[in-house]
Amino acid sequence: MRSTDQPGERRASDPILRSLNGLQRTLDHRHTESVNQMTVLNEKVDRVLAGFPDGDPDGHRRFHEALIRKAEAREKFWNDMRAKLIERGVWATLLALGGAVLFATKEYLHK
Repeated sequence: MRSTDQPGERRASDPILRSLNGLQRTLDHRHTESVNQMTVLNEKVDRVLAGFPDGDPDGHRRFHEALIRKAEAREKFWNDMRAKLIERGVWATLLALGGAVLFATKEYLHK
């Protein structure tokens, strides 16, 4: 220590002081990055929350569940409709073939 230094003071060339100053700059930079990231995150959260009617995420979920139930009911209706049409189409084809066989047999016997 030089005689002009006050007790407890460190010179700028002191490696510990340089390390502490570097650490302070790094922490300041990280803090600034964190603040910026939090600002961006808060903006995103605000946009997401704006998608909920009256700020009601539970109502938003119920709305989507209702849409899903409606889509499932529509799909079940059309699947049932197709199954019935196929079943009735098979019966109609069998009846038509049976009628054709009866008509052909009647014509064959009348000759």
